[in-house]
Amino acid sequence: MKKRLLFMFAAALSAASSFAYEVGDFVYTPNGRFQIIGANLVKNGDFTDGLNNWTNLYCQPLSPDTFAVTNDGPDGRNCLTTLQGATSVSNYGPQCANFAQDVTLSENTTYLCTYKVRAFVPNMSSVGIYGRYYNHQNFVFPNTPGVYPLKGGNGDESGKISGGLFGFSSCSDQWEERTMDYRAEESKTMSVLFFELVPNDSYADFGIYEAKQVFDDRMAKEAVSFIEMLIADKVNFPNDGPEGEREMLGAIVEDLRGVIGTNMDVISFEDMYNGIMGPDGPVTAFLNANSADVSSYYTNFTLDEAVEQGTGKTTTPAKGWTATNNRWGVNAASFNFTTNHFKSDNKAQDKLEASSVSQGANLPAGKYLYIVRGLGYKMGNNGKGSKDNYYIPDYYSQIEGVKYFVNNDSVDMTDFQTSYAKMYTNIFDVKEDGIQTIGFAYPTIDGADTGSAPPAAHTGSGTFRFDNVEIRILGLTDDDVKNHFLKKTLADKRADLTAAIDAAKEAADSKKYVFFNSVLRDSIVVSEKVLAEITSPSQENIDILVAQKENMDKAVRAYTRANAEYVKLGSDIELCKTELADENRPKGKDVFGAAINVAENYYSAQTDQSRDSLTLVKTDSTLMKARLVYGLTNASISAPADINMVNGSFSTKNATGWTVDGVGGNGVWKYQSNSDFTDGYCAYYNRGSSAKDSKYIYQDVELPMNGVYEFSAEIICRNHNMGDATQEASTEMYIFAGTDSTEVYTMWDASKTHSSNPSQDYPGNVTRFSKVVKVQDINSYEDKKLRVGLTCKNEGQTIFPNLIYIGSCHLYYLGSIADYETGITDVNVVDGINSGDVYSINGVKVRANANTLKGLSKGIYIMNGKKYVVK
Repeated sequence: MKKRLLFMFAAALSAASSFAYEVGDFVYTPNGRFQIIGANLVKNGDFTDGLNNWTNLYCQPLSPDTFAVTNDGPDGRNCLTTLQGATSVSNYGPQCANFAQDVTLSENTTYLCTYKVRAFVPNMSSVGIYGRYYNHQNFVFPNTPGVYPLKGGNGDESGKISGGLFGFSSCSDQWEERTMDYRAEESKTMSVLFFELVPNDSYADFGIYEAKQVFDDRMAKEAVSFIEMLIADKVNFPNDGPEGEREMLGAIVEDLRGVIGTNMDVISFEDMYNGIMGPDGPVTAFLNANSADVSSYYTNFTLDEAVEQGTGKTTTPAKGWTATNNRWGVNAASFNFTTNHFKSDNKAQDKLEASSVSQGANLPAGKYLYIVRGLGYKMGNNGKGSKDNYYIPDYYSQIEGVKYFVNNDSVDMTDFQTSYAKMYTNIFDVKEDGIQTIGFAYPTIDGADTGSAPPAAHTGSGTFRFDNVEIRILGLTDDDVKNHFLKKTLADKRADLTAAIDAAKEAADSKKYVFFNSVLRDSIVVSEKVLAEITSPSQENIDILVAQKENMDKAVRAYTRANAEYVKLGSDIELCKTELADENRPKGKDVFGAAINVAENYYSAQTDQSRDSLTLVKTDSTLMKARLVYGLTNASISAPADINMVNGSFSTKNATGWTVDGVGGNGVWKYQSNSDFTDGYCAYYNRGSSAKDSKYIYQDVELPMNGVYEFSAEIICRNHNMGDATQEASTEMYIFAGTDSTEVYTMWDASKTHSSNPSQDYPGNVTRFSKVVKVQDINSYEDKKLRVGLTCKNEGQTIFPNLIYIGSCHLYYLGSIADYETGITDVNVVDGINSGDVYSINGVKVRANANTLKGLSKGIYIMNGKKYVVK
């Protein structure tokens, strides 16, 4: 079992006890368990002496107009109540509801700090000294002992305080106890400092006690419950163990019961616990006699070897694991997690949506003993609702609906603790062999309006922490599981090799390829021989199949690379034939047809061993030059000539041919295959609402002649404000050709998005934009090149896109300026035209599936490939 015995610094909230603490009492915090060994250093902490020993922030006695001591405290004892008329918000003067007291701490001493609170209005935020609104409740360390931090008015109080302890969130209308342990490495002053308090709230039982850490007997209690279950369940655990461990476990339970409630030290209990629950202990021996440990079949099952990673980075928080959003990470030891574990959270002002993390492994059917730990808490609302909202954990309000699961069978993690990683044990009945998926899931956290005043309960954010402890299949041995795994893995690898062979045969039979066909067929024969011979399950045979599949894949890749120029030539010949047949291109057909015949004759003459890469490239280049001449000769609005751009489709999945901005980190341009774009690829930039990067991407394209050019690109662009996607929203991003530009923006239907979070995930909607430029003299352009692309506003940019996708970029020649202008059709009758989408001259869709242009403002529009003027 995974060790869980190192306790880290943290704060705790527990149900209020019915009495103040005495020497010898035990108190739990997330650090573990502590025993009080000294008297209370807070004078009149229980208010039995009225308001004595307490002052306001000006070192003045507390006013009876601001506070009253009543017997409404826990069990009818005294408490301090803020009166209705007290001033609370943004007022640090003597009349403000505030109180304080200094206590001197000794060096190298551990202390237990505690108080009780009850809210008159439940769920009002109560925050620490670094909170941003009001109702500050904290134990702090002043830089100048004896002078309260806020004395003197509205200065920067944080500069006068070297640190604080408490940072709790909402109060309930029942008495709650807030407890924290603190280790003073040097002598210093601690101030109980409460200010800007809420009228009618009450406080009781302030204490700062010398304490010592002892072992956490919650772990002993969990061990007792777990072992008693093992002893009693003879159906799932029928074997007594190789040395009669079942009987031995009974005695161990009594030993554990004997230390619960005692002050055994931490190290002694560690030794005892590890001796019982560790890999060489009797519990593990008993489990081994009744089950097979399958944790090794999962990658990073315990996360001990996983790399630490913050949340908000990726949906793969650790190798082998996949999450449903990017709010998961791997965190180092904290609370009573003693090693790496999963952590999921969000910014304090942002809602944490329901999510899960999981991993599958190929394992047999059976009963699975799955043991995990988890804790979680909500974030309190400080009323500011801004991105600098402080993290205020609410350790009092438990979260319901947290689960862990095997496949589709989930179990509620009931009584889910806020500051102690409770252990959960369940036996899952898996009916079928196959991929067994394990993991954790949490619900969406309910939240209030973070801008409310006074602030209410929670922001909707929170933190969850989980870790795996154990997973076993009952009734099977390690060899049983290994044999199953090898059989299934062998079958999978044989299927993989079969698929690779089939793909190779398809390539070998394709007329697209011609060179080295015999070499590929020889590789297929070798792979088929391996597939026929390797039938028995062993790791050695699995390795042979894996290696042969890689060899088969390499052979296919080599085959396609060797034929790349041949395939391109064939594709270009077919393209040219299509354009030659176009009736809108009547000029120069004989010359272009002859060029096609030359290329096609060379293409058809190729054989298995005739490959000449240089001649293939030259032949294709000659053909494409003839195509360009043919295209330019016939260029018009209805038959534009495609001017060659380097990597205009981004098919290389990099910036080859393009110049891009120098933004680094998360702001870099990325590239991907994407079927939403006509050419199948795109460049993209995708950031959150805080992204304010100045982006551009462009290419300088050599112009063959004077005339009219149209730069066209498929684009998605959304501004950083993440406004309503159904409305036009300025992006200050512009498609441009030369010095002419047009702002781009896109709108989309949320039902077409790729996920429930369109602000972060590609929205799956593409709009084609274009920019037309008339080139009077190509010599007026540097190197006769036209710069085309997408760019931000050059100066005074106030809006920044958080999401840009661009692909299918083309530069078209539309003919001479004179022919272009005469080729535009005047629209006198705008009814009865064929239906289609209507675009502005700059490529923005202005009407969908229209059969009339009535109602459009005057201007030039494009519909069904023709241009019209509405007068």
